[in-house]
Amino acid sequence: MSKFGQSGPFPADNTLGEELDKENSCQEEEKSVEIVDCEFDSVTALKIAEEEFDRFADAWELDTDVATMAEEDADSFRTAKRRVIQKIMSKTAVVDENGDLIYKLRKKIGSLKEVKLSIPAWGAWTDMDRGRKDKNMMKFTHYIANAIGQPAPLLTKMDGRDAKFIQGVYSLFLGS
Repeated sequence: MSKFGQSGPFPADNTLGEELDKENSCQEEEKSVEIVDCEFDSVTALKIAEEEFDRFADAWELDTDVATMAEEDADSFRTAKRRVIQKIMSKTAVVDENGDLIYKLRKKIGSLKEVKLSIPAWGAWTDMDRGRKDKNMMKFTHYIANAIGQPAPLLTKMDGRDAKFIQGVYSLFLGS
């Protein structure tokens, strides 16, 4: 089970509270003042999000050793990793028990509110051939559509920011 549970970037069993050192954590000055975030919580959330990314990368068998990558590939990997971690921290992505990402779309597409980004089956590779010879984006659209189990025409209605994130996730897989 994800350390984030279904409710966000903190453990469902509230063990995060036990991890905080009361003397070093943010304190309320008055009971009527609610502290939204404090620096320690952000650091803890980042650490947990990085651990969740590592769990995702292990499940997908991603090459995470940037020292062995070409400089351009290492930069692309770092960018994609940062985006995944940001989505986990913002509660728009969660790593499930299988190591797949559940991603909440910015805008619903029909009744679709979220997509499960899982390891593509062989059919995703063969679906790339449905795109025309010189139409690389169409090929990639068919690949992603198969991987997330949605029809390609539906993906054309997706918010561009969602498409960019999903493309980055699958680029991590294709690059490994």
